[in-house]
Amino acid sequence: MLNLIILNAAIVLEEESEGKVSKVVIEKNCIKIENNSDVTILNFNSSEISVYVKGTRKYWKGTLDEFEKEIDNIFFSAVAEREKSVEWKYAGFYEYVAFENYYNGKLEKEKKIVDEERVKIAETGLTEKIAGKISKQYIVFLDGKKVREYWITPIEELNKELDIEKMKEFMWRYYIVSEGIEFIDISEKVMDLNRLGLELKTVKYSGEKQVSVELVKNIKIEKTVKNEFDIPTDFRKVKLSELNSK
Repeated sequence: MLNLIILNAAIVLEEESEGKVSKVVIEKNCIKIENNSDVTILNFNSSEISVYVKGTRKYWKGTLDEFEKEIDNIFFSAVAEREKSVEWKYAGFYEYVAFENYYNGKLEKEKKIVDEERVKIAETGLTEKIAGKISKQYIVFLDGKKVREYWITPIEELNKELDIEKMKEFMWRYYIVSEGIEFIDISEKVMDLNRLGLELKTVKYSGEKQVSVELVKNIKIEKTVKNEFDIPTDFRKVKLSELNSK
């Protein structure tokens, strides 16, 4: 188990999204996101990702290159499994189409990364008190349509704990190889909003319709343990695809 040695101070947040509460710790260019079932750690210094699952007591840790290989292997295994149900004479064609779509999807993501002209950000002048802090509203538009609403409060400690340039480089790579991250979230203009302070509320829109809200309920600057970003010693390392298996 972790040895509790109090050492450093960090930004600690309690965040709620779609009824689920997470604890987020930001310290020395690392971000730890913890919920009831699992923990994800992003290390912008070493370009490493760590994930551990509390229920199975398993973990995976590796660089972004290793993460990409694991994601590729998960896809390859899924294709191989799907081929078993495809008539043999069509199996080769199915595999060709699947792999072409997969790699074309990555290439399309890479193209979108540099397309910053599509992104516009407006400061509205509106303010709101969130988690005891006064925050300012910023609206993000993609191709002229509202896609994000950010409420940001100045936090001096944030710039001390996060290297925004390293974070941007990491998130661009992470976006290419993973699902669930949208282009707008790794836009350079959007990520540069972190220079203004901490995002206390994020509202996502699709077709001008609000689809989700992420809200910071509590903010603390508090001491953390020396091993805050370490994986518990009694967890077993496995492949990424095996994390949730019993």
